[in-house]
Amino acid sequence: GDLSRVPSSGLFATLENPEIFYAGMFYNGTITHEGFDAGWQVAPELLELYSDRDLRKECFFQKVKGKIGNVYYSNKGERSYSEVGKCFMRKAEVYLNRAEAYARLNMMDEAAADMEALLNTRYSRASDFNIPADAELLNFILMERRKELCFEEHHRWFDLRRMRENAPEITHSFTLTDEAGTVYGTQRYTLFPADLNYTLPIPLQERDNNPLIENNERYEKLPETDDEIII
Repeated sequence: GDLSRVPSSGLFATLENPEIFYAGMFYNGTITHEGFDAGWQVAPELLELYSDRDLRKECFFQKVKGKIGNVYYSNKGERSYSEVGKCFMRKAEVYLNRAEAYARLNMMDEAAADMEALLNTRYSRASDFNIPADAELLNFILMERRKELCFEEHHRWFDLRRMRENAPEITHSFTLTDEAGTVYGTQRYTLFPADLNYTLPIPLQERDNNPLIENNERYEKLPETDDEIII
């Protein structure tokens, strides 16, 4: 099999798609947009990474009217995107893995060739994208990895963990409301570069089964608050 062109709309993950090595798992129930607010939308800063000529923008996401107006949600768990499941192994990841390895070995021509092969199937025309020169190529590959594999198999989490030299600071904000929708305040949790909490805890069941297992070193995250919150 080889890479497949991303359709501007409609099914991408099909039985006939030679790019997909493995797919499985559909949930019978999924979180839908109707009852939720901005907390469930695709991060606007992720959407901004896609140009209007990038076929993945229309294929990977859907614009819907939620409680707060028009927002984008991921298509990747939907049957309008896939007929074979929501967990994938596919050749795009192989190209990205190899391109990154080439770039880290300073084999820039080979890395650029892999990225050109991939992006030729993600844009309508080769003139729609530009692969940067050597100094910026690795960062370009990592950004394309984020764009290509978003909402699949927790790729982003493990990519961030392994990039300790430039892991970002990540802040998640939560708005606290009552059942009537009254806002009482905002809480923020921040994951810092090289944070101990970039390592996941060992599951409690595993530690119960073997008391000799020591849990990974972590600490309790305390929120920052904008307001005094009393509910």
